[in-house]
Amino acid sequence: MGGLQIIKGGMIANGDLHVMDTLVAARILSRPHTPIRILAANNFSIASTDSEGRVTNTIFMNTEAMECTSGRLVIRDKSGRLLFSASREEVLVGARTLSVSGEGGAVFSGSVQTSHVTAPISESLLLESMTRSLEVTAPQSVALESRAGNISATSLRDFTLQSTGGMIRFDTPNIFVRGLRTSTTQTTDAGAAFPEVYQASQVLCFFNSYFILSATSDEICRVCVCSSGRLFLAKPGGVCAADHNFCK
Repeated sequence: MGGLQIIKGGMIANGDLHVMDTLVAARILSRPHTPIRILAANNFSIASTDSEGRVTNTIFMNTEAMECTSGRLVIRDKSGRLLFSASREEVLVGARTLSVSGEGGAVFSGSVQTSHVTAPISESLLLESMTRSLEVTAPQSVALESRAGNISATSLRDFTLQSTGGMIRFDTPNIFVRGLRTSTTQTTDAGAAFPEVYQASQVLCFFNSYFILSATSDEICRVCVCSSGRLFLAKPGGVCAADHNFCK
């Protein structure tokens, strides 16, 4: 028996206890103020059974990984509040903030439902889809807010703002449109008006009712709209027209 001491309700082992096969016990405790250490040569496993002897939950560790088999995994803090829960139906994070510190960010293969997405202090927030489209939807409204900086949206192809049941409102005193084409009116030999269209890449204008004022000069311009929806500039006293190829 050596370092084993049989007491009422159990036994006490002094020093190291080597188990050759299986150890069955209701409780395993260490002496007061003394840590307990469990060491296995290749792997170590803990299992629990139900009333019929069937294994329900297991923890398995070897030299490569640690596996937990259970119907639900729950982690709580010292006060009993839920920090993490995982089951077949859902994974729940009960912490106040979920931080992903990896350089690649967070990757989701399905949908993400959340009421608030924020970036760390003094860092920017980036929502990016590397190979497909990025969609942000809500049953009522979607709000994009920048309290101390700018909001920038960049698209390789078309950028569409569409409202099927309401209006698109720009609530600001100035709207700047860079690089609008300008249509000027010339007179041919037959006396007919012919609009000539050229590119004015340096023109920066802001809307002011029906007319706009060029930011690079004191010239007043007229805002014109093609039937396709394209905007272009014209002289205030000129013809608000452009050729067919331009309005395509």
